[in-house]
Amino acid sequence: MARILMVDDNRTMCEVVRAIFKDSTHSFESVGDTIQAREFLAKNNDLSLLLLDWELPGESGVDFLKYVKSLEEFWLLPVIMLTGRTAAKDVETGIAAGAMYYVTKPFDQRILKTLVETAILDFSPGQPVEASLSQAPMHLLQGGTFEFRTIADASNLAAALAMRCPEPDAARLGLHELFVNAVEHGNLAITHEEKSRLLNDGSLPREILRRLSDPAFSSRIATVHVICNEEGLTFVIRDQGAGFDHTRFLSLSAERAFSQHGRGIAIARDLCFDSLEYKAPGNEVSAKISV
Repeated sequence: MARILMVDDNRTMCEVVRAIFKDSTHSFESVGDTIQAREFLAKNNDLSLLLLDWELPGESGVDFLKYVKSLEEFWLLPVIMLTGRTAAKDVETGIAAGAMYYVTKPFDQRILKTLVETAILDFSPGQPVEASLSQAPMHLLQGGTFEFRTIADASNLAAALAMRCPEPDAARLGLHELFVNAVEHGNLAITHEEKSRLLNDGSLPREILRRLSDPAFSSRIATVHVICNEEGLTFVIRDQGAGFDHTRFLSLSAERAFSQHGRGIAIARDLCFDSLEYKAPGNEVSAKISV
């Protein structure tokens, strides 16, 4: 169950969104301005998602977002901007402040619900680091190569390796995004356009399972080579796909801010690692964490 906070001075809008989630397992709460929102955050550190209006009385949504991202306990909190501002300049301002997801007002209820689920899943892959391999002495890991083939493998391995990192939650998030990309888009050759269609009709999990059993893909594995030294940790992830044009996805563009997916690499690069570099043709990526 996720806990969602909406900050919007339009009470009717808040009730509309509340109705969207009335039959879900998520907990939904709303406040009308950033003063109340600051008070809420001071008392609640278990928030899963923030729905934020841009135009608010007093402090703007973007200024409040900068405050939220300055707080250590919320710097990885996913934020969806609800706004009528769709100009590239405005969207880029929001992205720079920390908003990775956008919904245009007036919004399609189905699109909002889908994007909420996407954002929650993007930032909560698998089990929390603290609950993963709690008995494993990951601090002793000095390097090695690991193989993975499925999404479950990717999630479990990301959580385990993150325990070796100075910021485990951020590392888990970034590694998970890169590992899933290696499985879905690399080994299983699911294109960005295909994933959009599969998400829209709810068939992505089924298609992943089908391709994992398809002889054309079933023997493919992805690997991560871990290097630990005095400078930090380096993760070199390789898949057996044909590669892709990674340059489109290194940063979140205004054009893709409203999309259901395609943020994973940008999230990993901007929030999780000190550097992230792809090697042509795009089936190898090196992610570094300095210590």
